[in-house]
Amino acid sequence: MNLFVRQLGRKITAREHGSNKKLAAQSCALSLVRQLYHLGVLEAYSGVTKKKEGETLEPFDVSVSADLQQQLAAVVQELGVQIPPPVSPLPFS
Repeated sequence: MNLFVRQLGRKITAREHGSNKKLAAQSCALSLVRQLYHLGVLEAYSGVTKKKEGETLEPFDVSVSADLQQQLAAVVQELGVQIPPPVSPLPFS
């Protein structure tokens, strides 16, 4: 693929391979977009991305014995792991 970029006053080129035409075209388009980004023609996307279905889980209560809680706390402390506080869901407007 060749693409003339008016802001640069030149052509950029991409050539890619794929197991079929569609994959080759997608790889080629991605290569062109990356080149445009690195040349400063495109800026990084700063919007909200869509979440894929299944990425969000509803919280559910779990019963854990006091003994197991103590064992987990000891392992976490021994490993020096910082556990972040639970995130409360945002209300929908």
